[in-house]
Amino acid sequence: MEDTAPYKQVILITRNFPPLIGGMEKLNFHLVKEISRSWRVTLIAPNGADQHLIANVIIKTCPSYAGRFLVCAASKVFRLGIAVRISNQEARPSVIIAGSGVSAPVAWLCSKLTGSPFGIYLHGLDVIASSQIYKKLFLPCIRRADFWMANSSATKKKASQAGIDASRIEIIHPGVCSQPDLISEEDLSVWRHSANLPSGKLLLSVGRLTKRKGLREFITKSLPEITKRDPSVQLIVVGSEPADALLGNSVGKLQLIEAANRAGVSDKLHFLGSLSDEDLSRLYQVCDVHIFPIISVPGDMEGFGMVAIESAAHGLPTVAFAEGGVIDAVNEGTSGYLIPPGDYTKFSEAVAQILEHRATKLSRQSAMQFASKFDWKTFGDKVRTLLLKEAYLEGRSQENR
Repeated sequence: MEDTAPYKQVILITRNFPPLIGGMEKLNFHLVKEISRSWRVTLIAPNGADQHLIANVIIKTCPSYAGRFLVCAASKVFRLGIAVRISNQEARPSVIIAGSGVSAPVAWLCSKLTGSPFGIYLHGLDVIASSQIYKKLFLPCIRRADFWMANSSATKKKASQAGIDASRIEIIHPGVCSQPDLISEEDLSVWRHSANLPSGKLLLSVGRLTKRKGLREFITKSLPEITKRDPSVQLIVVGSEPADALLGNSVGKLQLIEAANRAGVSDKLHFLGSLSDEDLSRLYQVCDVHIFPIISVPGDMEGFGMVAIESAAHGLPTVAFAEGGVIDAVNEGTSGYLIPPGDYTKFSEAVAQILEHRATKLSRQSAMQFASKFDWKTFGDKVRTLLLKEAYLEGRSQENR
């Protein structure tokens, strides 16, 4: 297919963008960055997004609070749509993208006003959220999209079950920096001391403190057994409670401390809050096992599990329950172990096996090699190819009208 997309312009609408912090925010940043390598992009994102200047991108900001963001974003696309209809056809976007299901109503409105096709990057929660308001307002707009990108095979399956045409869903996994800056053992030792990290072997949990992460259950059911086998083990927790999330489903620091107290492992828990990318990279290099004890929660799911890929990129193996999109993010025996959901005995054994150096098939190199398949460049190539196809199909459709 030749690159014949008219004007090659994209409008991307998302509330999940830096300076907000999280996996979705990181993904949307790279989504914009990769598209802008060959397309002009107008980005509608939360306040502060314009601090992240990207070549070939015009940034329009709105309040980050969900309701205000949607109203503000709708007003911006309304003005743009009117301008396109009245006098400025060159401003007509080739493709419109919603960075998640929450932005779908605004993307749909923009599509109606401009006559341009729109697509959505789907995360697991986008298609299974239990909120009645969401089901009545957002899900119908999601179904009306012209195409969809899913972050995992699990998300695609859930989207299909929600009434979305599976033949129009493209699985495009989130990416990682597959060649992070690794520092020497000596420098890591100095950093570990300066960061006041405990001695002994370190387990690492990274992510927002929500119920589906399963950290409370891990602390209660697995951590005591692991520390019984190796008393030096400590659990490092990175992440904070979600603010203004779609689901009020947090399991905060105090609840985790209470769980540790009941399990007799309160001295094994260390909270670091949110970290910079640089410090998180060093933490991946310092720790011994990344744990990802996801549990099934009605109306919520782990759409992919980007932290498992980031961990692998640093040579750190992951032990995870085979739940949701995590199945795509951990390669059994190469980057870690996938455990049957809810089997905490096997989970504990897998962690101990790595700590005791009995995981003979696992290595830093095997994990890093697996992560290399998820490089942001690969992600970008897939996204640009899909957008080009959609713009081309729309152009042909316009010619035949």
